[in-house]
Amino acid sequence: MLQMQAIKKLTWFINTALMGFVIFMTAAYAHYGVTYMVYHSIPTIVAYVVLYWFIHKDKLDIYVWIVYIVITLYMVAATVCIGFNAGFHLYCASLIPLTFYMEYLGYKLHTRTASAMQTSILLVVIYLACTGYAVLKGPLYEVDASFTFRCMIGNAVSVFCFLIGYTSLVHKLVRSSEERLSEMAHKDQLTGLFNRHYVMNYMDELYQHMPPDQWVAMIDIDDFKGINDTYGHHGGDYVLTELARIMREVCVDCVISRWGGEEFLIVTDGTARDSEMLETLRRTVNETSFVFENKTIPVSITIGISRYEEGQSMDRWVQSADRKLYTGKSSGKNQVVY
Repeated sequence: MLQMQAIKKLTWFINTALMGFVIFMTAAYAHYGVTYMVYHSIPTIVAYVVLYWFIHKDKLDIYVWIVYIVITLYMVAATVCIGFNAGFHLYCASLIPLTFYMEYLGYKLHTRTASAMQTSILLVVIYLACTGYAVLKGPLYEVDASFTFRCMIGNAVSVFCFLIGYTSLVHKLVRSSEERLSEMAHKDQLTGLFNRHYVMNYMDELYQHMPPDQWVAMIDIDDFKGINDTYGHHGGDYVLTELARIMREVCVDCVISRWGGEEFLIVTDGTARDSEMLETLRRTVNETSFVFENKTIPVSITIGISRYEEGQSMDRWVQSADRKLYTGKSSGKNQVVY
């Protein structure tokens, strides 16, 4: 909703800027005697006024197409009337990327839209026709050369500013999309912790330059099946998310992942002291009130720790932590086993 409001505000600003440009140019056309462009500009201004209604009604896909047509017709008329040197033909450079944006907008809004490729080809044909006519036949109106030059400068600056802004926006969107895809690929959706795939890749890279005093900890929620049976799966999910929050707060400078189900794997960067940190984690979890739907859920964890030994494979390293976890589970639970 907030994103749509931001898009509407931006569209409102663009529509106002376009209408202001046409109004300003209409006065210039009247001053230099370009009568046809004065008549052409009046319905163009009316069109921009009407387009505010489309913005208000969130019909942005229709809005963009109408603006596309209005700008194309204005470009053709101005190029034929004033000539090639006025630079109105440059707007083709901004309209072509706009066609692909319209196709994307139609996809996002689940509406049918014209093919961007076909529309772009049509625009090229229109561009060649109007510029070819202006070059071969000359402009319909003879105007002051300084006016033509100012038009060219203004049109060039406008088009290049649009292209720079548009390219910057696309670049940000691509980076944002890649970051979201990376997060979806590497994060557990429920807890927000790293997933098993990510931590295994992380440990593979770790093996290239293994720091000293490296350790892993395998963590399991005690009697988690009983929690699910008693409080339901929503209660179990609540415990998992709260435990993830506690681990992030306690286990700083560590890579924390959801290994699977109610199991978690923590990999240190070699600076954290395992005995103090993991005992603090166990005690914090044991002393925290997990309240779900006005019911307090007793939660404790068992932790198995394994320090890296020279020449040890990753599988054996993790299995060592898992065996110590199993030892703790079978000898009373709610403890840290080194």
